[in-house]
Amino acid sequence: MTKHGLFVAVESRCEVVVFVMMVASECAPVAQAGGLGEVVQGLSRDEMRELADHFAAQKPAPQNFKADPAKAVLGKKKADETLCTMCHLGGFAGQNEIPRVAGQHYDYIVRQLRDFKARKRTNDAGNMTSVSNTLSDADIENLAHYIVGL
Repeated sequence: MTKHGLFVAVESRCEVVVFVMMVASECAPVAQAGGLGEVVQGLSRDEMRELADHFAAQKPAPQNFKADPAKAVLGKKKADETLCTMCHLGGFAGQNEIPRVAGQHYDYIVRQLRDFKARKRTNDAGNMTSVSNTLSDADIENLAHYIVGL
């Protein structure tokens, strides 16, 4: 199952539950949920939690994308500079409602950072919007090269 191109197997249980509940309550656009809206409509909270448990227990699918080592070095430097791990924790493992992004797909990372910057994605109380506004296009690409390899 994907979420905005995101493979939910890399997400924490909490992040999957939050997303499923957002889709079910129509807080997240169903069109962006990759058809998930039809799946979760009518599910009870317990069923949503069971769905989240299932996907959180899955292993991420292998990726064909190969990160550019030079860009990854620049991405790590930018991640350190912008204090990404204050919220996403070391190794970008995530915590509670802060998603795990380590090992996430390159295109997903780039799209989400650009959407935060353009204020197309706003479900985070503005934290990522503030951070992403400081990023250039090259910074976003470098961060994605770094995070995809974690």
